[in-house]
Amino acid sequence: MAIVSKWFGFDQGEVYEAALRDFELGRFEEAAEAFRTCLEDGVDPKLRRLARYYLAESWSSAGQAYLRERNGEAAAASFGEAISLCPRYADLHLGLARACRLIGNAGRAANALTTALEINPRYVEAALLEGILLYEAGRDEEALVRWAEALDWDRAPGGEALQTALDCHRRGARQAAVEAIEKLQWPGESEATLRGRVAAGYIRDGDFELAAAEYERAVRLAPGYADLRCKYGQVLSSLGRAPEAVEQLLAALAINERYVEAMVHLGLALRRLGQELEAADQFRKALDLDPYHPIAQREAARLPALRSVR
Repeated sequence: MAIVSKWFGFDQGEVYEAALRDFELGRFEEAAEAFRTCLEDGVDPKLRRLARYYLAESWSSAGQAYLRERNGEAAAASFGEAISLCPRYADLHLGLARACRLIGNAGRAANALTTALEINPRYVEAALLEGILLYEAGRDEEALVRWAEALDWDRAPGGEALQTALDCHRRGARQAAVEAIEKLQWPGESEATLRGRVAAGYIRDGDFELAAAEYERAVRLAPGYADLRCKYGQVLSSLGRAPEAVEQLLAALAINERYVEAMVHLGLALRRLGQELEAADQFRKALDLDPYHPIAQREAARLPALRSVR
């Protein structure tokens, strides 16, 4: 059963199903082409909104793949496509910044980081990269302060890596200092991302128990990665483990308070717990940020009745 069938209950056409298969198999540009076809064919509005969401996800995933290959030009183009669809996602602007740094466009990278931090002011990875750009521009004191400030936000340990960077800086080993912070930006992310992809495969096969186990491992490896916590919360909710789902989704929102998907799925989990008013609040918050979100729109139809009991 497709993941959207399990969670959203919408019908899918053949093109949409083919796009999902490409997406799950990592063929992101092919998936993007198919999802774009869904947008152009005048299909059901709910399906169009889902296709738009997955089109952005396809371009984002393509961008991440190009970053791993150190193809900055292609990565920047992919993140640009994703941002044109979802301009309020801080992760996309961080990806664009990383790509622009790869191709030596520090000015565009800095602008992308400014936008990411406007969306999520305590975005640790964005602030660390901002410090790297400052350091590479010779603004050493500002960079060192920015690194320390960013790590002070994060609950994960980072003092040792910062100390390594400081020691390298004092010795004049500037590249080693940058590398120490670069490693800190993604603690365990590579393995965590792999775990997330394995989990997505289990979801595609309809095995949500195995998916939950993989997401649990991924979250332990990268506890500050909001997207993993959100997806883990969705799976837990699908398994009927609503209290645990709420815990993960609240954690995702603590990392990024403007994370629309986390708000929507937190609302669904709260509704399963019978907390209707709290759920309604989450759907309203989501619609304030994304008025066309298909699930939040569906749930918003129930809001007048819920308001009346306040």
